[in-house]
Amino acid sequence: MTRTRQRKRDEEAGIAPPAPAPAPKRKRRTKKAPPPIEPAAKAKLVRVLASEPFFLREISSALVYRDVTSLSLVDKGADALLSKPENSDAWKPFVTTLDTWKCFGKIDEAQKSLMEQHYGFRKICSTLASGSCAECGGGGAYINALSCERTCLGCWSCRECGEHGTEGAQRSQMCSPGYAKTHFLITDTDIKKCAMLHIDDPSKAHGLMNAKMRAILVRDAQKLAIARHGSLDAVEAVKAIRHAKSMETYCAKIEALEAPLADKIAAFEDRKAKAEDKYAASLAAWTALTATKDPSNVLKASTRPWRQFYESRPRAEGKYPKKPSDLGSSWNFLARNQRARCLQNVGEKYGLHKVHPKELTRRVKDAPVFVVTESTDEAAIKEQFSSHGSVKGFGENIFEVTHRASPGCTIVVAMKCDLRKMATSCAPEKRSTVAGEYGASVGGSDQNHCLMLDDELTLIGMPGSCLYSDTACVWAQGEFIQLENLRLRTQPVDSPANRSPCLVLSGSGRTFLKDCIVELGPGGGMTVLTHSKCHFRNSTVVNFGTAPGSATLHFEDDATLEPPDLLLTGNTFAWHGPESIFPHGIFTGAETDEAQTEEFRRQLQDSQNTTTRARSRETRYVFLAVSRNYPPVAPVAIQPKQSARGLLGELLSSSGAPQIAAMAAGMALMASADDNTTVSDLLAKLAKRSDIETSPLDGDAPAPWLYVASRPDAPRPHPLTTIGELEAPEPYVDTSMHGQYMPARKVLYLIDERTASEPMVIE
Repeated sequence: MTRTRQRKRDEEAGIAPPAPAPAPKRKRRTKKAPPPIEPAAKAKLVRVLASEPFFLREISSALVYRDVTSLSLVDKGADALLSKPENSDAWKPFVTTLDTWKCFGKIDEAQKSLMEQHYGFRKICSTLASGSCAECGGGGAYINALSCERTCLGCWSCRECGEHGTEGAQRSQMCSPGYAKTHFLITDTDIKKCAMLHIDDPSKAHGLMNAKMRAILVRDAQKLAIARHGSLDAVEAVKAIRHAKSMETYCAKIEALEAPLADKIAAFEDRKAKAEDKYAASLAAWTALTATKDPSNVLKASTRPWRQFYESRPRAEGKYPKKPSDLGSSWNFLARNQRARCLQNVGEKYGLHKVHPKELTRRVKDAPVFVVTESTDEAAIKEQFSSHGSVKGFGENIFEVTHRASPGCTIVVAMKCDLRKMATSCAPEKRSTVAGEYGASVGGSDQNHCLMLDDELTLIGMPGSCLYSDTACVWAQGEFIQLENLRLRTQPVDSPANRSPCLVLSGSGRTFLKDCIVELGPGGGMTVLTHSKCHFRNSTVVNFGTAPGSATLHFEDDATLEPPDLLLTGNTFAWHGPESIFPHGIFTGAETDEAQTEEFRRQLQDSQNTTTRARSRETRYVFLAVSRNYPPVAPVAIQPKQSARGLLGELLSSSGAPQIAAMAAGMALMASADDNTTVSDLLAKLAKRSDIETSPLDGDAPAPWLYVASRPDAPRPHPLTTIGELEAPEPYVDTSMHGQYMPARKVLYLIDERTASEPMVIE
């Protein structure tokens, strides 16, 4: 490379050569920018709807509520358009569809007008579509007309407002306009901006003098006070300044009125101090105050003679002043009485209405949750069940846990609950949810081991959990009871008069069942007593009873079998009883004619319900105790509550007849059978020793539970007992066939799908 002259001079002068110029970067091909997104407020659809609100109402009428809500969420312009007061009528058609139980239409017209004018139809629709309390996040079965929000009975009661009703500002806390002006220093002009409820309560449950009054929300009064004064601290400062000025004026008036009596008051105090006892002190004081030469100043007998003196003076000299009230001494009687039962009984007059949602929902963070679990690790429990809400308590006794739960709470069942044991071991002070404490009975059968549910509550069952008892499992009589993913199993005590159901729905409230399994074991009775309004969705109701009068659902004679009182969707009803007694296994009333029966059947089919025969998950095996050709023998006496081994020993010791050998051999096999012995192997071994009749065979399932009954037609053993607790009466001898004795039989009950580690599982 040749060097230039300038480069040579630079080298001679010691100048470093310049850095080589960087290579030019290759230009990247830029993508074509997408067209600018048109702002939502300028969208063509929004512009058209804004210019023609009629189109908006027409489009809304053709859509469902969910679609219109989605439009408002994805388009700010549409949301602003739908939020305008003049377009509130676009939401009006959804009020009827969202009122699932047809309760909103029963609200007083004046209170409905208050909600429509002050909040609008959009707010009403949002409240009806929700199922959670606006304050605590739990289930809310009520609507507060004054706030147009859902609430639970616990939050509406405002139990945290203090003894005087002046503390806090809960969402449902009410007050009178007079209290708001005094406590928050607002004017009548400000109060006109609030939603105001006109109350006419002859019972005066609000605690004030007049039956008629007006009520506003405390939180609305607080907002007006902040807007006027800047903050609540500023309001308290202004109140303190005004109170100080009033006290200064009061003291000045007192000083001016007491100046003429200064000498007499001093004498009063002096003689009182020198007296020997209280009587003498009182007499001396009275003498000092009444001794006067001026007839105009003569004081009459009184406990406070100087006050009477002041009041007897001419009007020109001034009246006795009234002392200003102390700061914080005022009462909010309306909020204080919201917790009282007498006010809750007339809650409709105060804006509290039973407007039941489609189902109770929960805000995850705020919803109060109680857990029934065997675990004792509080941190692990809160983490495990955080998806349901905020865990407020837990325990292993469902009665004690439910006792602690307040209205609107969610109870999560995460264990197998033997209600018999839990009801017996429940603490005396926590038995408010034990039905036996109230003398509850069905058909003369006492329901002593039954869970009684009041108010609005939600019970959720976790996988592997269940509730089982020998009486009804749950008695729902609350305002709104919701059962989700629960398995309820009732095995009535072996008695002809026992009519215990598995689930009782009673009262004036509503019940919602979702993805539940309700089972009633062999016996005579109804699985569910549906004596209140209810909705069943994707649930299974089974009755394994074979006696006449057994059905899945039982309605009262005058029950309304139509929506919204009754709604059955996607359920399965299975029963053992004959079709001729109760069509489709449901008792629909004593006076139901054939046309009504067919109409009800059509309703079931249209709602994707299934009716079928119940197939017990228990397999029954019958084997002969003696040979069919051998002459009959006398019954063998068996002691009650014997185990399989003890029963075998009793049989062998009580009779030496060879005719018992086959039965004894079979029972010995049962007693020694391994938990993992399959059904087919067990039957094959039994077949070598006696004649066996089976019905039906469920395959090679493990056989950890073996039961022996006394006769073929005996009810199956209690599913909650072990073989050692099984009562075995004397063997049965059938005399129904021409007066001849039939061979004595024994019945082996094999309950499938058990595990050896968990022999008490109810599947």
